[in-house]
Amino acid sequence: MEFQWHIREEQLQYDLNINGYSSIYTNSTTDEYSLLDNLLQYFQPRSKLKDNLKVYDIDEEYEELSTKHYQIIHLSNEQVIEELKLGSKALLKSKIKNELKQDVEAEGYLNTINSLLDDLVERVPLDLPLRTNPFNFDSLMKLISINMEDETDETSCNIVLRQNNKILPILTDHIKETVSTPTIIYFTYPENYLSPGEQKEMRELLNHLSADVPIIVLTKSKLFLSSQYRGLNYFSRNQQLFNQQLINDMEWEAPTIYEQDELIESLVKIVHKYIDLIEIYPLVSNYQDADIHLFKSIDLYVFSFIMYKLKLRFTFELQEQEIEAPVYKYIMFIYENL
Repeated sequence: MEFQWHIREEQLQYDLNINGYSSIYTNSTTDEYSLLDNLLQYFQPRSKLKDNLKVYDIDEEYEELSTKHYQIIHLSNEQVIEELKLGSKALLKSKIKNELKQDVEAEGYLNTINSLLDDLVERVPLDLPLRTNPFNFDSLMKLISINMEDETDETSCNIVLRQNNKILPILTDHIKETVSTPTIIYFTYPENYLSPGEQKEMRELLNHLSADVPIIVLTKSKLFLSSQYRGLNYFSRNQQLFNQQLINDMEWEAPTIYEQDELIESLVKIVHKYIDLIEIYPLVSNYQDADIHLFKSIDLYVFSFIMYKLKLRFTFELQEQEIEAPVYKYIMFIYENL
């Protein structure tokens, strides 16, 4: 699955890249919640935003998508914790109840329980018209609880990661089984409560689950970035940076000949290594210790181009003789005009 949406909402409009596994990274100029919450609410049953927000499928000649085209389900580490409480709206509660109902012997067990309860109440030595309420699946669910501390998992000591490994596959299966509309999981800040090593494990889990249900991750950790350009989203001033127009412009403005595939490969590499540093007025060098190390001319060009697009300043220590002359001249121009 791979597609692009164009979203319009009053004065705001932006593109969104969606792959099997997609990521959204925002810088300090963007309020990610105000940007994305309405999109989340748009693709909900009985949505109230159909007149205030428009979504178009770019790959299908900007076909307008109604609120019934997709359903977006919001999850987070915090919400998985809430799922364990089996509240009235919990997906996990619904999954457990469905599994109980599908057991061919379940009704027989409930009938036996009701019969035993009737027999027990009849033994009460009081002259009162006592009766029992029928014991059913809802009654049973009120008696069920989950205690993840009882789970033993030698692969992780982190209870958040343990419960995600256990619960998220179950929730994903339940979504596939019960939601008839094409579904997307929107997972916010999966890095919360996890060490870098645990974040890598969580990233692998989400990537595995995205083979069944597309997952969009909102993150501030580069460990959760999509490995595909068509799955990367970076927002600055409420605008999407990564789209086909960016690559076209990058190819057109290049001071020397680069193929689009080369530019995309360079861009994805730079984003994965340095996305968290570009806002801090970084030092860039091709020969000495620095915030950002770039040695190839194409990488230096792509980095300079992106920084200029984002209006982000940087400084550099470069050995000119190691850089293609047109690229070095371009970098000087960008630096002087930022």
